[in-house]
Amino acid sequence: MKEASTERYFVALPIPAAQRAGLKAWVYEKKEEWPFTKWVHEADYHLTLQFLGNVAAQQLNQVKEALTLLARETVPFRLAMEGIGTFGRPDRPHILWVGATGELERLHALQSLVTARMRPLGFKPDDRPYRPHITLARKYRQSRFPYDRLNEISLSPEIEEPWLVEGVVLYRSHLGRIPMYEAIGWYPFEHKKEETP
Repeated sequence: MKEASTERYFVALPIPAAQRAGLKAWVYEKKEEWPFTKWVHEADYHLTLQFLGNVAAQQLNQVKEALTLLARETVPFRLAMEGIGTFGRPDRPHILWVGATGELERLHALQSLVTARMRPLGFKPDDRPYRPHITLARKYRQSRFPYDRLNEISLSPEIEEPWLVEGVVLYRSHLGRIPMYEAIGWYPFEHKKEETP
């Protein structure tokens, strides 16, 4: 029987296959140049909306119900990836990420809606401002990360191709497994995107 502490849950947006493939190819080129301890498996690329942590069985049902209702109220919107950045110490960053662009107001509104619906179920939102990103790698092993080169980096057209966000996913993480994240629920948006005549 698995210990409850080995699993964590979070709500996120999946990354489409074409963009995942583009990121995988870009990462392959950077692994030798940038020695991070751990590079994220391409199947695990996602854009987090809220981390939940441990979730009891009763809470899990409530989370699923809340996400079903939330999805019915949400209109699809477009996102794309743009720019590379880091979190953590300037000399040895903890996280390497690719940023998000596109209809960011709708993304932030969705993230706020998710946290608002999760709060009554016992899940407090992060105290830090929401900074949408897709994590690529963790724990830089050397000092003096080449920040001067970040502005010179261009991502491939496959990575920067916009996509239509049509739903949210509830993920379960399995520590020590590769890939680490398992999608256990897909909640499609039921409103149609408004088309410009």
